[in-house]
Amino acid sequence: MPEIKIADNVFAPAGRKTLNYKGKEPFNVVEMINTEMRLVYGVARKDIITQSFMWDTTGDPRSFFVKLRTDHKLDRWTKCTIWFIVQGEQFSRTKEGHFTFILKPTLFTKIEYTNFLQKDLWWIYDRWFYHSQRQKYIERELLLADRFLHDLREQLGIQHGERELP
Repeated sequence: MPEIKIADNVFAPAGRKTLNYKGKEPFNVVEMINTEMRLVYGVARKDIITQSFMWDTTGDPRSFFVKLRTDHKLDRWTKCTIWFIVQGEQFSRTKEGHFTFILKPTLFTKIEYTNFLQKDLWWIYDRWFYHSQRQKYIERELLLADRFLHDLREQLGIQHGERELP
């Protein structure tokens, strides 16, 4: 069946928000992210997908890379996919280190149609109503992302507006 696909980047034009941290036990942020995902986005633990988990123990500092994803449906046609990416290093003896965290939410809209009339009616519907609905979804996701980043900064002890890495 033919379909129309629309992807809306929530943080356009940058595409993502980053958070840098330098301090004690940076790998603990992975569990903080899991907890905040459940609290802020209201997803169950089973809905958090680990796409990549790498831990290099061959050297010191030990490096890690974690990529998590969650999806939540907003309505019949639109879902939001949010990627949480953490990459950093931690010394084995002192437990000091750093990480960079990337948050990247994207709205995906998929409409299936069977003929040209349905396709044309969909574009009319999108122009007059659904486009503004998608904008409301983007605003909602922006608020949730800001809350998520605020809570994560608070747990890490980073003041708002403070520069995370020198």
